[in-house]
Amino acid sequence: MFARAVAPLGAAGTRLAWRTAGVAMVLHWLQGLRSATLLDYLGARPLGFHLAGLGGLLLVALGPRLALLVPLAAAWSWLCYAVPAGAAGPMVKVVDEYALFALLPLLAVASACVTWSEGHIGDRGRPAESAGQRWVLRICVTAALGFAALHKLNTDFLAPATSCADLAGRLSEFWAVPAPTPAPWTLVALEALAVPLLWFYPRLGLLWTLALVAGLGHIGPAAFNTLLLGAALGFVPERDVAALAVTLRRRGLWLALAGLVLLSISHALYRGPNNWSIFAVFQAVLLLAACLAAVGLRDAAGSWSFAPRRSRLRLPGGPHHRSFAVATIALLLALGSSPYLGLKYRYSFAMLSNLRVDDARWNSLIVPRQIRLTRHDPFVHVLRVEPALPRGKKREPVLAPGVYSSDEFRRRFEAARRHQRRSALELRYHGQLLKSPDLAADLNILGFVESLPGAPLYQPALTLRAPQPCIH
Repeated sequence: MFARAVAPLGAAGTRLAWRTAGVAMVLHWLQGLRSATLLDYLGARPLGFHLAGLGGLLLVALGPRLALLVPLAAAWSWLCYAVPAGAAGPMVKVVDEYALFALLPLLAVASACVTWSEGHIGDRGRPAESAGQRWVLRICVTAALGFAALHKLNTDFLAPATSCADLAGRLSEFWAVPAPTPAPWTLVALEALAVPLLWFYPRLGLLWTLALVAGLGHIGPAAFNTLLLGAALGFVPERDVAALAVTLRRRGLWLALAGLVLLSISHALYRGPNNWSIFAVFQAVLLLAACLAAVGLRDAAGSWSFAPRRSRLRLPGGPHHRSFAVATIALLLALGSSPYLGLKYRYSFAMLSNLRVDDARWNSLIVPRQIRLTRHDPFVHVLRVEPALPRGKKREPVLAPGVYSSDEFRRRFEAARRHQRRSALELRYHGQLLKSPDLAADLNILGFVESLPGAPLYQPALTLRAPQPCIH
């Protein structure tokens, strides 16, 4: 058992995909460093945060091994739980992409154990083991991209005035390059079409995904887009990885020189708030993936061939692994559908989507309101504050008409009471209307606020009736 735990998992292609995922974990750790000293940074974040980064570094160096993936899965799963609960400290915020960071190692561990339970052990079991690992990578990137596209199919994302698709504006914050503003539907198309291309035309799908993550990663979330690219590498045939190794041996020096030129240009154009080295690593990964796509699209005679090669869509392994695969699909469907079901919003691949699925606003063009399992949403709907409360200290929250999570409402209510002004408050919670003539002195409304349960897996503040601007 010890030998299995420390042995590398899968074949060369699988290991390349997991090493890319390790780079993503290291980049996530580096994103918070910025101008802080290393000692201050280590002290400001919880141990699990640093273990996830260290595990990513070891994943790059050693490749995927059960002895490494188990603590990685534990560290990321702990972050998914501890950050919303406040146990990770104020410096670590809820990040929706933590779900994918946790799911990949967690499902990889489960896949390896199920494969071994079917007798696929050692060198003879390597193809089955690799197939299971590839399937985990494929199904995770499919869920992330598929649900990201589905959630964006709403009236507020597709409206240019409110859409989160303002990539050109965000790109100009990081890079001194002109960029046209794409129509919101083009981003939906990029994410949605990546899924069938990866499954049925994997080489073209890799090029498509490469273009998608290159654009999104350069506006800030380089770590998450590196992770998406790493998972997409699970679709690349093994022979392409072997061809890449040959190309790197023959032309590695020229590729390194080209990379240095590109990185020099990148450094000259960069003007963003993060450490440029994060984007330098991200761009190096993009260059390597572009080389992999290029060698895969060349035929045996050395000429370019864009004829697609189909990838079989089937569940891998024996009966135990197929049962595991079906359970995994059910889990991912539940995670991605949870906003519409009324169960949660965070960790559902719904970031940067403008999605609203609450009592005040249901803007999805695809999913009907009738599928929600709960009668009412968990938000506090503030209908009226009269007279309006003034803005206090810098960044102090203001209690005004809007839709708030219970935690955010409590924070704004406490700030409002500090003004000690007589203001009437009218709100709705779980369909019940509550009115208070004086929010600063009414003990009934104070008791209501204290009784509110926490709701960390929902958006903190939303509009009441107006279209929803971009929410992260």
